[in-house]
Amino acid sequence: MLMISSRERFWDPIQFSRTDEIRDVLLENPSAGVDTPVSEAEYLDAVRGRKVLLLVHGYNNTEDDVSLAYARIAAAAKHHFKTRYGVITGYTWPGGSLRIGYPIARARANAAGPRLAVWIRKVARVAASLDIMCHSLGARTALKALGALRGTPVRNLLLFAAAIDNESIEKGEEFYDATKRAGTVLVVHSRDDKALAVWFRVGDALLPWQWFDLFDLPLGYSGPEDPADIINHSPHVKVVNGKGAELGHHDYKDNPVLFAFLAEFLAGKTPEQFYTL
Repeated sequence: MLMISSRERFWDPIQFSRTDEIRDVLLENPSAGVDTPVSEAEYLDAVRGRKVLLLVHGYNNTEDDVSLAYARIAAAAKHHFKTRYGVITGYTWPGGSLRIGYPIARARANAAGPRLAVWIRKVARVAASLDIMCHSLGARTALKALGALRGTPVRNLLLFAAAIDNESIEKGEEFYDATKRAGTVLVVHSRDDKALAVWFRVGDALLPWQWFDLFDLPLGYSGPEDPADIINHSPHVKVVNGKGAELGHHDYKDNPVLFAFLAEFLAGKTPEQFYTL
């Protein structure tokens, strides 16, 4: 898989690199000895004129975690989506290697946003279309990136288990403007995601300026705090309750119920604005 990395030495879990690096990564055995360096020109040639799916992972993801997750997503996409995408590519940022590192990883997710924005802009200019699929804290990175852009460079933004406040995409909130940078935003949430509910609150408890929000829930757990706001101000945002798929935090990579729904969505079947699997 063609991958863009903002990590030091491509896979360092905590350090940003000075500049981004691109490699063709053998997901089954990611290593410097096996991966092939790719130039920016070669990367853009590979996505030129094609429908592109860009993957953005969450926090607490080592080299093996990211590679395994992206391999599972790519396999599920190939099975369910058939020819919906010409290229599936990945982005990786230093999300840490420990659960207790959430507060620091949250800051890195913010910092990775502008770097990802550069690539979104470049890919969108040459690709036939660009969709972004992000998981957990990767939603913060993707939304920070889109908030730095203009227009609608992204066709579909797929937010899975989003580790952001459940009111943050509503009008006047942190990521409202960023959601306008995509033609459609698909929010998939699940109350079976106990890990997200626990670690999101624990992480906020370690951030003094977040103490007043300790009773907030993550978007990926509860869905939007005020559904009426989404209906009134964001008709392009579709909210999917993963109840029927029993989606735990790590079940989004290849869940057959979810991916069957996504296949219909990508084929042009528009779900109700609030839909339950």
